[in-house]
Amino acid sequence: MCNSYEPDLFSDESLVDDPHPYFDRLRGECPVKIEPHHGVAAVTGYDDAVAVFRDHAAYSSINAVTGPFPSLPFEPEGDDIGALIEKYRDHFPMNEHLVTLDRPQHTAHRELLKKLLTPRRLQENEAFMRRLADRQIDEFLGRGRCELMSEYAKPFSLLVIADLLGVPEEDHRSFRAQLASGSAPLENGEVPIANPLEFLEERFTGYVEDRRREPRGDVLTSLATARFPDGTLPEVADVVRVACFLFAAGQDTTARLLTSAFRIIAERPDLQRLLRDERGRVPAFVEETLRMESPVKSDFRLARTATTLGGVDVAPGGPR
Repeated sequence: MCNSYEPDLFSDESLVDDPHPYFDRLRGECPVKIEPHHGVAAVTGYDDAVAVFRDHAAYSSINAVTGPFPSLPFEPEGDDIGALIEKYRDHFPMNEHLVTLDRPQHTAHRELLKKLLTPRRLQENEAFMRRLADRQIDEFLGRGRCELMSEYAKPFSLLVIADLLGVPEEDHRSFRAQLASGSAPLENGEVPIANPLEFLEERFTGYVEDRRREPRGDVLTSLATARFPDGTLPEVADVVRVACFLFAAGQDTTARLLTSAFRIIAERPDLQRLLRDERGRVPAFVEETLRMESPVKSDFRLARTATTLGGVDVAPGGPR
């Protein structure tokens, strides 16, 4: 293990524009390494990463969003802290959302989405995306320029998810104004809400309660009436959290992926020409952009039990 200075992935601004040399260094040293600043076990090997994601008994998703921040709300004791994680679960940020849930709760809540993301619904959503892409471009085409993130990527990704979840089209402008950094003005006396989650929770609570009272043949009704695998009807709050999570997870990451892709082809005229001439390569280009310039540079798990990963001992609660 190298003893020279190692930048802090979580705070060193030099890694923002180009983290790849840092990642290359980690991969070159070993598939699993304890980074020196926060005691995180950095997993760079494919097989080891897959092992972590699949081992639900040894690793919890409770810190999937925040990693080592903030610190644990308890002092780890013994070789298994699973009971402590559950006892203090509501002390962790984002604990109520799908990404931080563990089995069996995660499996049950994921079923709500699986019933919504059917092949037919995705086809309908794709048709909407094609219409939306043209409509978005028409907004700035006459000017010959645009600020890609705020005028295209954010409103595009936002409205795609709104359509997927069945938000009525007459409400799309309001969603865009409240959630897409002012890319559309508020109207009809609507007041801006400082917390985007507050706006989403309010809207989807209303949608779900309305569709449960008066079911319709629309996507929101499918979302509102979806049941857990055991046949029970979720609480309204559970359905709302699934919808809010999809907005939070999909909007920002998709917008960043779009802007990264456009930046690459703007800086690489040769690549831009190739994609124009051979449009069948576009899907591979998007996949490679996602791989090399991923909007999310790391994912986290919390060790429940004493375990060994890539030859490195990991204590419950993290390396100590």
